[in-house]
Amino acid sequence: MLKCQLTGTFARSPLHIRATRDYDRGRLTEADLEKVRKDDVRRLINYQEDFQYITDGGFLWQDLLRPFTFLKGVESGALTRFFRTNTFYRKPVIKDKIKANPKFIESFYYLDLISERRKVILPGPVSLFNLSEDRYKRDTLFIIAQVLARVSEFLEKQGIACIQFSEPYLHFAKVIEVDHWKEAYGILTENLAADTLLHIPWCDFSHLLEILEFPVKSVGIDFIATSLDNLEFKTQKKIGIGCIDAQNSLLETKEKVRGFVNRVVKKLALKEFFICPNIDLEFLPYSVSLKKLELLRGVSEKI
Repeated sequence: MLKCQLTGTFARSPLHIRATRDYDRGRLTEADLEKVRKDDVRRLINYQEDFQYITDGGFLWQDLLRPFTFLKGVESGALTRFFRTNTFYRKPVIKDKIKANPKFIESFYYLDLISERRKVILPGPVSLFNLSEDRYKRDTLFIIAQVLARVSEFLEKQGIACIQFSEPYLHFAKVIEVDHWKEAYGILTENLAADTLLHIPWCDFSHLLEILEFPVKSVGIDFIATSLDNLEFKTQKKIGIGCIDAQNSLLETKEKVRGFVNRVVKKLALKEFFICPNIDLEFLPYSVSLKKLELLRGVSEKI
């Protein structure tokens, strides 16, 4: 397999965007929209056929936290800008102890369309907690970790090979609570055998090196936000090298990216690694996202 993965939601095709708008305006049936959406999923799966793991693009996720606004004990709050982007997320409002039948998560993936090496992406407990409004205020972080653990264990039983926990909040954290975060991940991954990836988009990783001690098998680093010159660590974990810039429509050259990856691997003496976009490719136009995907493949083939 090529040493590459997608680490976030993917851009929708122009047809998919148009179909979604037509559906919202009552011009298209749900079945027609579903057909267009599945065509996008199948196309993306084909692009990833020799990647380490395969995702469905997250086309059923309106935002990273949305599925968790439907759980008992949680309400859907105000639309809130998602960091520095032009997108918004629906803020979860936690009003009581969260309860969930983990089977609910099935309706947010097209798992039946992926035959092998399936990967799913979930919000990490730190981001889910800090990007919500907590009115319950009783060890809510650890309750969230328990809920995510049950969801992850359910997904693993469905044959999921890799579970990614995305932690965009870490970039904006005013207080670094590494001990609490590590404890939450201990709860989350205690019974998981799948490849667990903690991915940190938007973030300068140089001030978060303690995360390498968290009980996960892989850590994804945003090397667009992180200077290699300021980074020094040793680890046995698999490292995701986020070197494809999903914030910029300008297309990198294969030679430049390949040279940078080789420098990262050499300087940090990495035993295992893969390359990936630094953040979700959904923030770029569809045509550019496909070109970035081809770049990812082209670089991987020569590493």
